[in-house]
Amino acid sequence: MPYGEYTPFKEYLPFLGKIVEHVGDFKPGIQGQTLDMQGRKLGVQICYEIIFPALARAMVQNGAGLLITITNDAWYGTTAGPYQHFSLAVLRAVENRRALARAANTGISGFIDPAGRVLERTPLMKEAAVVRELPLLETTAVYTRWGDIFAASCLIGSIVSAAWELLRHRQSRFKIKCDVLSKKRNSCIC
Repeated sequence: MPYGEYTPFKEYLPFLGKIVEHVGDFKPGIQGQTLDMQGRKLGVQICYEIIFPALARAMVQNGAGLLITITNDAWYGTTAGPYQHFSLAVLRAVENRRALARAANTGISGFIDPAGRVLERTPLMKEAAVVRELPLLETTAVYTRWGDIFAASCLIGSIVSAAWELLRHRQSRFKIKCDVLSKKRNSCIC
């Protein structure tokens, strides 16, 4: 979280470090690193990390059987922020076919199954404690294996299709101009 957990470009613009008084200078850890719990691997993400698909994917590729996220959503208050943040956790569970446990200091905490079903969740700004068993899986989901290759191929396909249609449209306009000119002068000036 820029200016909350680190200060971007601090080495080049030292005055930026003074914008937020209690900014921690956190450094990124090893991407995809998991925690071992009794021989099982857990993928733990802190706060905003859950919004980045590649981080959860790397943890599952490194053997995480369960995804966990802990967060401080207090700065969002009662806005749409906590709900959106929770929804992104659901996406990470679905993408990687892993159960996900989420703990938030002001809500919304909850449990999500590997299919993205919210098994239980706490309300926003209400004190609650919930316990639930979740499966630790080892299967590999399509997204975990191939990542954004499908999205990239869709983007490339869209660009190629758009370029093809643009060229086809220009050729048909060119043909119409030549047809109009040939009717007027019996020749095509192209």
